[in-house]
Amino acid sequence: MSQAPNTIFAPPDAQFGSPQPQRQGSNVLGIIGFILSTLGLITCCIPFVGFIGSIGLVLSLIALFRAPRGFAIAGTIIGIIATIFAVLWLVLFSLMGAAISASGGFMDFGKALMVVSQVEEQRARGGSYPADLTMLKEVPPEFRKDRNNIDFLYEVAPDGSSFTLKGAGPDATMGTTDDIEFTELFRKHNIQLQQSHTWPPPAPNAPTAPADPNAPTTPDSPAETPDKGPV
Repeated sequence: MSQAPNTIFAPPDAQFGSPQPQRQGSNVLGIIGFILSTLGLITCCIPFVGFIGSIGLVLSLIALFRAPRGFAIAGTIIGIIATIFAVLWLVLFSLMGAAISASGGFMDFGKALMVVSQVEEQRARGGSYPADLTMLKEVPPEFRKDRNNIDFLYEVAPDGSSFTLKGAGPDATMGTTDDIEFTELFRKHNIQLQQSHTWPPPAPNAPTAPADPNAPTTPDSPAETPDKGPV
């Protein structure tokens, strides 16, 4: 007896040569853009470094034309936010850099900023500016001097409404043309300090005299007069 030949049955798709469905790949460019945008958002407070997010934004925008678009959309949103923050921080650091340069260096700028802040804080607490810098117990003595070890010149206006703080400048001599007026410098560069109370402080309300318990009282209206009936 002859045996039947072995027959291998292939799937219908394989018999007719139809293509198999392929798994959807990943959008590599979108992933890279998402990563760079996230790094830019994390480092946005570092000048120029934060603009990594702008590179991620560009890559994410290009990746939007490829599928899948999940990482590309997320990278685009994060990249926009990172770029905005990077620009704002760059503008802020530019202003601070100009103020530091005009104040004679970072150390003098930081010392003067601490002194001015404490002067404003003391006025906010007590209603008047301190008479001299020795009254600022929170500021160490070495912070009341510039890098040339010369005391800051602190003066309060006669009406007590304002004050000035000056440094000797590069020539290390107070009263010359290169003196640095820190208070004017801070106002010029819009460096916000603690807001002090209004000057002069409001006068307290006058105390009212206590009522005399023996004083006769007058009824406010006829309705309050007791009815005694017919006389």
